[in-house]
Amino acid sequence: PGYKIWSGEAGDSAKSCIGCHAADLKGGPAAPKLLGNTLTADEVEDIMHNGRGNMPPGQFQGTDEEAKQLAEFIASLKEEK
Repeated sequence: PGYKIWSGEAGDSAKSCIGCHAADLKGGPAAPKLLGNTLTADEVEDIMHNGRGNMPPGQFQGTDEEAKQLAEFIASLKEEK
């Protein structure tokens, strides 16, 4: 089980997220889970570009539109499914 966002417009850019956040978005030793987060889309997008905690800046390599779509999706994950 888990979210399958790794296809489509934002998906190609999101594939690098799974290395740390895991394919099921439940996180790992170096990265927090994305399910059940309390972030806004603006906060997510800022982290994607500027980093935070263990995530260094510049990890997201997609377009601005892809960043916006992915940030909105991640911000929508308010409950673990």
